[in-house]
Amino acid sequence: MKFNDGSLAYFHLHELDLANSSKEYHVEKTDQTLIWNTGDSFTFSIDGIKHMIENNQVFSLTGGQRINIMRSVNAGLISFNQTFYSTLKLQN
Repeated sequence: MKFNDGSLAYFHLHELDLANSSKEYHVEKTDQTLIWNTGDSFTFSIDGIKHMIENNQVFSLTGGQRINIMRSVNAGLISFNQTFYSTLKLQN
């Protein structure tokens, strides 16, 4: 699912399942990204460091990180930028 209303704001939800969970994801420097585990606990790595996430936990990531999920999982990768949640207008 993607939200983009023509402005600079965006919200993306990537379902991590059998078809796409074995990919490496790169978090953009300006993004806020969350992993929400809706299935069994699993191990994943962030910049080569392993972490475990339990069922129904949310893990927050910072910009510029690389996420690698080694096996099929039931989780969501949620990413959005500051413009999506901020009430302040960006001035270019």
